[in-house]
Amino acid sequence: MAHFWQAAKGEGVASHLRPLLADPSAIQALDVLRRDFSDHGGVGPRRVAMFLTGGPNDEIQADVVGHIAALLATFKG
Repeated sequence: MAHFWQAAKGEGVASHLRPLLADPSAIQALDVLRRDFSDHGGVGPRRVAMFLTGGPNDEIQADVVGHIAALLATFKG
């Protein structure tokens, strides 16, 4: 996720997702991101770290939380 985010740059991802927000499934997906990726020890950051390194990794988990928070912030306001 972190590598994808760095390559795509957050606003680019958001601009592709924004047109989909009229669909209830897209709103549900954002809710899942908010629920599963907002906490350093949450299931999302832990699984990204497991995928990338085979185990927990504080730096990757912190990056994931920050990247998802930045993405979600683009949809507020």
